Amino acid sequence: MKRLFIHILLIMILVQCASPGNPTGGPKDEDPPKLLKASPENASVNFKAKEITIKFDEYIKLKDIQKNFMISPPVDPPPSISPMGTPDKEIVIKFKEDLAPNTTYLINFGESIVDNNEGNKYGNLQFVFATGNQIDSLKLQGKVSFEHFNKPPKRTIVVLYKAKNFNDSLVFKKKPYYVAVVDKAGNYNLTHLKSGKYKIFAFADIDGNYQYSPGKEAIAFLENSIEIPKDTLVNLRVFQEKERFKFGDFKQLSKNHITFTYKGIPKYFKIIDTVKLDEQIQFYKNKMYHLWYKTQSDSIHLLLKTDTYTKAFHKKRKDEADSLLLTFNRNGKMGLRDTLILSGNIPLHKLDSTKVQIHQNDSISIAFQSKMSKTKQFLLFFDQKAGEKYKITVLPNAFTDFLGNQNKDTITANIKLAKVESYGNLIIKIKGIDKAYFVELLNTQNRVIRKSKTTQTDEVSFSYLAPQKYTIRVVIDDNNNNKWDTGNYLKHKQAEKTIDFSKPIDVRANWDINQTFEVK
Repeated sequence: MKRLFIHILLIMILVQCASPGNPTGGPKDEDPPKLLKASPENASVNFKAKEITIKFDEYIKLKDIQKNFMISPPVDPPPSISPMGTPDKEIVIKFKEDLAPNTTYLINFGESIVDNNEGNKYGNLQFVFATGNQIDSLKLQGKVSFEHFNKPPKRTIVVLYKAKNFNDSLVFKKKPYYVAVVDKAGNYNLTHLKSGKYKIFAFADIDGNYQYSPGKEAIAFLENSIEIPKDTLVNLRVFQEKERFKFGDFKQLSKNHITFTYKGIPKYFKIIDTVKLDEQIQFYKNKMYHLWYKTQSDSIHLLLKTDTYTKAFHKKRKDEADSLLLTFNRNGKMGLRDTLILSGNIPLHKLDSTKVQIHQNDSISIAFQSKMSKTKQFLLFFDQKAGEKYKITVLPNAFTDFLGNQNKDTITANIKLAKVESYGNLIIKIKGIDKAYFVELLNTQNRVIRKSKTTQTDEVSFSYLAPQKYTIRVVIDDNNNNKWDTGNYLKHKQAEKTIDFSKPIDVRANWDINQTFEVK
């Protein structure tokens, strides 16, 4: 009986071991798919087929094919591609219309081809063919730089239009003749080109239609045509045009307060009160336009006008009114370059300086001056000494707002100024620029922290910098207005040139850092 039990147990183990299943061991498949055959063959001439079949040695999938697939020159309507969503060993491209005669076509799959199991990428598969008796072989390459971008667009393309009979509106209406994708390093490579004169552009093709959408997409262009094969290296500077003006959301936040958002910058902007307001103030703050008003009417009727846009706004006024609340922008640590600002939830109108007290180290009374900002806040200026403590006390009825309310409560702020030795200083020498320029200082998130005034000297300095790494950007200030001005394609105006120095500068506490940059 015991032997019988052992025999049954052994049979069960053997049956279990012999059961089919997925292997659990072995090395991971890291090999990409292999291309076995293409029909018609790659680099075919006198192409007359209606479809292309590309066979692989294993099941593959097409990942993000809409973003990766590109055919140059573009075909309208675009061809159908399979497989879509399901794995297969073949890619089939079917053309819906006859192709142009005597034309070289380049199909690029980008990084869309992956194997079904591990997602190993085939790589940048290109398929070229010609409907004539030869394949064009000329090339054009270059680098695309992005002027004043925190982050480059996700997808940028470089395109060529035939220069003959070209007009400025074609980039909005017609697909280009040649297309190439810009890689992550900003490089592009146009291949299989025909000799001739072309207009060259680069733009962030957000909507994937191979055409430029102004305001929505960034653009680069050259004023003059290029000539192939004479021109082999062309660099481009991409910039974002100003957005066209458009009103956004309207909100009535309280009985006397309306906000609205908008995009773009108009030549002029007017708010017309069709039912007369007794008094009003307007300002832009926190990416919103604010209108505060006084009126006896129970509703408000406004007409908002710009040089290109008009919008009417009608609203019954809310019943509830705001009461004044005051806040400080600093309470605790404060930098040596910071300004103490006192704000209200209602625009401030008047300050009784006898009811505001500033004490150093809880004892010494400090004199101060005040200034009202465009956004109706009060800026407080006093003799700030590094490393010292200050207490600011605002007594009741010190501030009066636009609606006549006064603060009812006492509020205080306790601040401590940073020490001089907790900061670093940066002195920058710029060589090779003979034009007016200014320098922008950027943090590791590529955001502008400080900028210099426009100058033609070779030295710019930044004091009281927080210890961290910075990079600099030089802006050629063509019109001496101390700000970067973008371009305009239809006006044939280029953006002001910027030069980025990507080498980080490590600013340390209590150090003076000297750096020299040469523009070549």
